[in-house]
This record gives sequence, C-alpha cells and structure tokens, in this order.
Amino acid sequence: MIFSKKGDGMKKTFFSLIFSLAAILLSAAEPPETMTLTHEGRAAFRIVTPDKPDWPTQLAADDIARCVKEAAGAEVSIVTESKLAEEKEDLINFYVGLGTFTE
Repeated sequence: MIFSKKGDGMKKTFFSLIFSLAAILLSAAEPPETMTLTHEGRAAFRIVTPDKPDWPTQLAADDIARCVKEAAGAEVSIVTESKLAEEKEDLINFYVGLGTFTE
C-alpha cells in the first residue's frame, strides 16, 4: 500500500484533488493554447472554497496558494463561496472542495 495509516485520508484527498484538476484540464473540448495562472507577479485566479470547508479542503486550498507563491511569487487569494460576489477583480475561479458550485 502506498499510503501509511496516519494521514491516509488527507493524502487520498490531496491526490484526488490533483487527479480531478488534471482530468478537468484534459477533458476540455478545445483546450486553450496556453493557460496563464500568473502574470507579472500577480495571480490570474482565485481559490474558492465552500463557506465552511472541512480541514482537507482548507489544507488543499492553502497548499495550492503556497505552491503558487513559492513557484511564481504571486499571492493567490482564498475566498469562500458567499464572499465571491464581493470580489471586484475579474479572475478565474478555481473551486476546491464540495460546495454550491461543485455539487
């Protein structure tokens, strides 16, 4: 077995998230030539979580934001679904976890 007993659920959730993202990106009818996630040190997307994310969802959102910051130097905002309407910037919404938009 690849996973240890401790943290098994978290690892499976993280890998499920990664595989789901890959499947979504690969299943697009006509994939874009390029997809810009950051530009000139700014994120071109925001992470959207359910209003009350469970801890694996929050951990995944935090990890994605941290990885983008480390790789590209761009801060990625994390907002909840109910706060999404208040967002003024026109960014791509990257949904993490089961919520209103992902059910």
